[in-house]
Amino acid sequence: MPLLEQRPELYDDLKDVWRAFIELNEVRAFGPIAFTEIRAWLWLHRFVGDKEEFAYLIRALDRAYMKWQREHGKDEPNS
Repeated sequence: MPLLEQRPELYDDLKDVWRAFIELNEVRAFGPIAFTEIRAWLWLHRFVGDKEEFAYLIRALDRAYMKWQREHGKDEPNS
């Protein structure tokens, strides 16, 4: 499929960030993903890397996602 051939490749060291974002996005109540949710994900998955950087990346993805939602007239983050 042409769209699949054009998708960006995810660097191996960012796969956990992407997986976490997808999981956290699916369970968010409303608004931005909370730091408490990120901390819970890190604990649950026994993450041993740089937690501060990880949280920063999740929040950056979340800001971009929420901006995209607003620009496309989506009221709910998962709609």
